[in-house]
Amino acid sequence: MSTRLDDSKPTGTTGETSEWPIAVVYDDPLTRDRAMQLVQTLQKRFAGDIAFSCTWWRFRYLDDPDIALVARHYACAADIVVFSTDSPGLFSLPVMNWIESWAAARRKLGGVLVPLLGSTNIPSQLFSTKHFYLRHVAERSGMDYLPSSVIAAEESPSAPKIPFTGGVQHSSDI
Repeated sequence: MSTRLDDSKPTGTTGETSEWPIAVVYDDPLTRDRAMQLVQTLQKRFAGDIAFSCTWWRFRYLDDPDIALVARHYACAADIVVFSTDSPGLFSLPVMNWIESWAAARRKLGGVLVPLLGSTNIPSQLFSTKHFYLRHVAERSGMDYLPSSVIAAEESPSAPKIPFTGGVQHSSDI
């Protein structure tokens, strides 16, 4: 079962306006701001239909066991999990350990994993390892994988475009 942003509501919601929890995991203030832009775009696009509640988790704090546990709890309950970084290559070991812990603990069906990866100053190919890894995590977690380029393409021409080559990967398509 897949949760689609445009045509379904999270499990357990009955009212006119659904609430979708979002967990944002980010690298630094710049990548947090990029994720904030995404959340603001979602709030405008789905105003009146879906209310979004966000939790924010900076990479460098995920090596603290108490913070990591709380972050995992919120990410497991989230309908949308966003990873935002402009650092190429692999995630740090504490972040990868946290991702694996979260993916193993997630019991919720559906949802969307959104990678906000890249920088205008760094070739997009240097982020392919993270895309591949996060796509695999989404698959294992039964989530859809929604690269930011798909979101940017649906917005106005003035919307920030984050470089990525690829398409939507639905867990049901795998």
